[in-house]
Amino acid sequence: MERNMSGRDNGGEGLARNESVSGRQGGAGGTGTGGGGGNVLINGRTAVHAGSGGNWSGVRRRIRQRLLGVSACLFLAALAGAPAWGQEAPAQKRYELAKYIPTGIHVDKFPIDKENLELCKAYEANLNAFPEVKAPFVCARPIYPGFKDFSKPKWKELDPVEHIDLLVKTARARHERFNRLNPFDEAAIRKSILKGIQIGYVRLKLAELDVVPARDSAIRGPDGVPEKVLRVEWGDPHCDPGDDRWRRHPPNREYYIASDDLTKVRVFEAVISRDVFLYKGKVYFDSFHKVFGIDPDRPEYAEPRRFHPGLERERYEIYVGKPLGNGIVRVCRYRYVEPE
Repeated sequence: MERNMSGRDNGGEGLARNESVSGRQGGAGGTGTGGGGGNVLINGRTAVHAGSGGNWSGVRRRIRQRLLGVSACLFLAALAGAPAWGQEAPAQKRYELAKYIPTGIHVDKFPIDKENLELCKAYEANLNAFPEVKAPFVCARPIYPGFKDFSKPKWKELDPVEHIDLLVKTARARHERFNRLNPFDEAAIRKSILKGIQIGYVRLKLAELDVVPARDSAIRGPDGVPEKVLRVEWGDPHCDPGDDRWRRHPPNREYYIASDDLTKVRVFEAVISRDVFLYKGKVYFDSFHKVFGIDPDRPEYAEPRRFHPGLERERYEIYVGKPLGNGIVRVCRYRYVEPE
C-alpha cells in the first residue's frame, strides 16, 4: 500500500513524497504550523488523511461536500416518484379493462376486438375520471365533461298516465319477442301498469337516436335518419349504489322504437339494467353486473372442474355492448377494483 502525502509550510510549497506503508499508519503530513494531511492510497482508492499537526478545515470541507452529494442523490431519487409540486398523487384505478370477454357458453371466451380497442380504452378513462365516487356505478355510468367523444341521449319525460295504451303496446311487443308461447293477458298487464304509475314505479322517456330495430340490425346498419326511441323504466326510482340489493338487481330499463305518432312500437332492446350512451355518434349500451367465479383473464378459467381456492370470488363488472342481430354483442369488459 502506498501513501501519497503532501503538505505546506508557513508560506511555501510543502514536500511531496510517496512512502511505502506496511503494518502502520502514516505520520505527520507536513511541517510548520500550516502543515496539513495528505491523501492516502488504499487498495487503489484515495482516502483523506490528516497529519497530527495538520489543518482539519480542508478535511471537513471535503466531508461536507460528499455528504451534500449523497443527500442530493437521495432527494432526486425520492422526487422522481413523487407528484409535481402543487399536484395531487394519481388516484387509484377503479375500473380495469379486461383482456377477455366470456361468451356465456361453458368456459368459452374471446379477446377484445382490435376495432373496438379505441372505444374500450376511452371508456375506461371515462370510468376512472371520477375518483371521488367510492361506490361502483350501479345505477348509471356518468360521462365526464372533458370527454367530448362521449354523450348521453337527450331524454324527454313523458307522462305515463297519458300514454297507458302505449305502455300496453310495449308490454305486448316484449311478450311477442320473449314469451309468445303463452297468451298475452292485456287486462292484467293494464292493471299492473296503472298500479305501477300510482306508486311511481313506471317512467316513460323519449329520445331521437340513429338506431335499427333488433331484428333488422343484422341486415343493415343505421341509415342516418333518427328514430323515436322509447325508454320504459320499471321499479323504485331511488337507486342506491351502496345497497347490495341494487347491486344484485340493477334498475330495469327497456327500449323500443316507436312510430312518429307513437301508435306502433318495435323492440329495440328489452334486457334489464342497460343504459345508453353515444361514442362518436354511434349508439352503445353499458350495464353493471355482480358476478361470481374465476375471472376470464386468468388461465384457470378454462379449468372449471378443478377447485381453485381464492380465485372463485364475487366481483363487480361493467360491460359495453353494441346492437347486433336480435341482441347486444359485448365489446368491452371492465373489472371494478375495490378502493384501498
